[in-house]
Amino acid sequence: MLYLLCVITFGFVILNFKLNKKDWMAPAVIFSAVFFLYTFGCVIEKNAYDIVFIPMTVFVISAGIAVFTLISGSIERSVGETVVVRNPKSIEFHDVYVVLLIIAQLLSIIFFIKYLGNLADAYSAVSGETYAGLGAKIELYDTMTKFWQDTYTQLAVPIPMVYRLTNPLCGAAEYLLLYIGVYNFTVNKKIKPLYLISIGLWIVRIVINGSRSPILRIITFAFCLLYVFYMRQGKQWRLNGKLIGIMATSAAGLCVLMIVLLFAMGRGEKGFDLFGYIFTYFGAPVVNLDTFLRSNNITFFHGVSDVPIFAAHIFRGLYVYIDKIFGTNLFPIAEIDFFTFSRNGIEIGNVYTMFYKIIYDLGVSGVILMTGIMSLYYSLTYKRIRMKISPHPIDFRLFIYAYLFNDLIMSAFSNRYYETVFDAPFIKFVPVAFILDKVIIEYHVPERILKCFADKIKEKKIVRK
Repeated sequence: MLYLLCVITFGFVILNFKLNKKDWMAPAVIFSAVFFLYTFGCVIEKNAYDIVFIPMTVFVISAGIAVFTLISGSIERSVGETVVVRNPKSIEFHDVYVVLLIIAQLLSIIFFIKYLGNLADAYSAVSGETYAGLGAKIELYDTMTKFWQDTYTQLAVPIPMVYRLTNPLCGAAEYLLLYIGVYNFTVNKKIKPLYLISIGLWIVRIVINGSRSPILRIITFAFCLLYVFYMRQGKQWRLNGKLIGIMATSAAGLCVLMIVLLFAMGRGEKGFDLFGYIFTYFGAPVVNLDTFLRSNNITFFHGVSDVPIFAAHIFRGLYVYIDKIFGTNLFPIAEIDFFTFSRNGIEIGNVYTMFYKIIYDLGVSGVILMTGIMSLYYSLTYKRIRMKISPHPIDFRLFIYAYLFNDLIMSAFSNRYYETVFDAPFIKFVPVAFILDKVIIEYHVPERILKCFADKIKEKKIVRK
């Protein structure tokens, strides 16, 4: 069954590549390709982890890709050709705003490090354990927010107000700045040093929060924008040996970076198993899905969840956010990402592909429904941003699509798309980014206000004379 799934997923890659006119960045191509890569990873590590798939696993993944392919193919045939703009102009963005962003980033970093120290001191007072060094404090924060949430809540260490104000502003402004930087690079092949400083501080902000996945989102965001901007200029990247080599080398470099950051955050262990670590991220989720399907009685319309809330675990982030806003406990939904072991007893992580929570809540029918909705968004949006270019400096459709492009890539890893879209950070991110875009980038409101004041001062001087 494992080899059959590998052949099926590879067949879908070829089919979608042809249906999308050899556009290898089309959502359906990406979606089927990531499942093929994860399945191929399972083939490579078949003996090491005693991997054997049941027919249900093959059916679920094949059905999900088939639904995505069907919707994507239908949309591809219903839209026109790509609009090409050969002489784009760079986006004007004053360096003063970049300097202000850098100041806000520095404040965010300083006050969060202070918070990490306060949290470590509070936990040391009740546990007797000491946490010396920034790496140990980052690891403690990461562990508490992911696995010791009750303890974290009980400690109730206040988050500095400066950080609470600067963090969401920086998060939105950083992505807007990266959008501008990437766009202007495709126009004039230049990157301002201030932009690089801000991006560097952005990465520092991510690292001290104990997470590495946002760095991958930055990379995929920029890569998606580069591809679309060049495509709009008639410079589409064709898939060939050279490009595949560049992407493979970049992927290897990224893997090394993630491992280095793992140790920098204090999360590295003695006797680190490199191949086991790679498999945990590139293969194990499919094995974990098989374990889940093997261990539960799943039907077409019935999953496992007994929570009387629609799609409780798929939309858990949204329900938790609603409870937080209103101070209620209407949606007591437990986390279900348990650590799982392979058939021969090796721990292989706590992620199960995007289909796990969908099936857990809705049964196999949920794969058709939720994958269909996801395919509709990615396929339709991609075709629209390819067809019709926004007259605004920031094409907000493309901005959001590029942000969510990472979640498409991570479909074989976890339920990232729905976890992102219906989670508090994204719900806050979109309006903040939109307001900053309109106020600062498109309509230059601060400059107009300053100009208005300057004109009034001049008028007063003329009247006095």
